[in-house]
Amino acid sequence: MAQALLGHHTESRRLRDANKQLCGTLPYPPRRAPLKPLFGMDEVGRSFSRGRWQQWPPHMRATVWEFLRAWWAHTLTDPDPAVPAHDVLALCAEASATLSPWLDTWETLDHRVADRHPAEAAAHWKYDLLGDRLPWEARDTADTLRTELATWLVRHAPHGCGPRTSPRNSWTG
Repeated sequence: MAQALLGHHTESRRLRDANKQLCGTLPYPPRRAPLKPLFGMDEVGRSFSRGRWQQWPPHMRATVWEFLRAWWAHTLTDPDPAVPAHDVLALCAEASATLSPWLDTWETLDHRVADRHPAEAAAHWKYDLLGDRLPWEARDTADTLRTELATWLVRHAPHGCGPRTSPRNSWTG
């Protein structure tokens, strides 16, 4: 009995510590970044993941999802986001261990600014992806994320990697 209580106490303490770490990274989406971050946004996403937020009670998980979705949608529609779209995507992908919901949102968002961000991201990521590397550091899912990202960009290159009215493809020029 004492061992079970001690184990529960240790687990509770670990969750509290992880929650504190995550809550420290869960401010409002930034309007303007006052200072350059000391590490990449992918690392911020991994901090979310280390907090094991996807194992929290449903209402708490929903809050984190809502925060990530709101930040992503805001970034995609902001002509000059405080954090570039490619960095917020890395954060969201690392926090959630998936690219699908973020790429789906990007694909379906009908907004002129959102149409511009893929071209900027492709230009930023071009050499990493051509070298068969994920454009950010990923712990366990790099190959899966890289494949999904590259496949998505290839499928959407004619209209997703440049303004929809532009015939140019940012992969080649």
